[in-house]
Amino acid sequence: MDGVNSMKKVALINWLLGSVLMISGCSLVSVTDKSDKKQMDTMNVEKSKKEEAVSQKKTDLIDFEEEFQPPHFQVEDFSISNTVDEKMHITIDYTFDQELFDFMKSNSPEYYYLIEYPTQLVENTNLVKSDIIKGVELDESSTQMTYSIEIEEEIPEGFDIDSLMKEPTGFQLFILNKDKDPIHIIDDIYYYSDYDPDLSQTIVE
Repeated sequence: MDGVNSMKKVALINWLLGSVLMISGCSLVSVTDKSDKKQMDTMNVEKSKKEEAVSQKKTDLIDFEEEFQPPHFQVEDFSISNTVDEKMHITIDYTFDQELFDFMKSNSPEYYYLIEYPTQLVENTNLVKSDIIKGVELDESSTQMTYSIEIEEEIPEGFDIDSLMKEPTGFQLFILNKDKDPIHIIDDIYYYSDYDPDLSQTIVE
């Protein structure tokens, strides 16, 4: 009988130990699950913040595209001249306002310029458009807000450049993004340089 009781006691002890281990194991799994969940929540928050930053960046770039018009982007002067070696020299002086200037310094976007020529040039010289010109790169140390685009083109001997020098109408300025796709078009640079928000009829796309 004592042997039977001893066996029962051993069995009971083993059962109790097993129960304790099982409860401990469940508690450990529960703690581990909570730790994993907390880590996942932290990762999701960080991912969300990164996505918001990317989204804000895209919004800023959309705003950047819309900034290349008065009063943010202003053509101060546009002129055509004849060089000593009988080339056509094009000069465009332009200024960024403070808002666009600050954006350009902070983001340093890649952008380009392209000039399309008027019918008079196309028909008489076969010049259709300029080469693509990379826009000036700004950074946080930049202080200059006014810049120039300068282009020289070969023109046929005898071409009447004087009329263009007096009134250089019909030249279009394209602002291109990093993929060299147009984001803005200034329909007539000559009239745009005299832009008045109340009087100008310049078309800006």
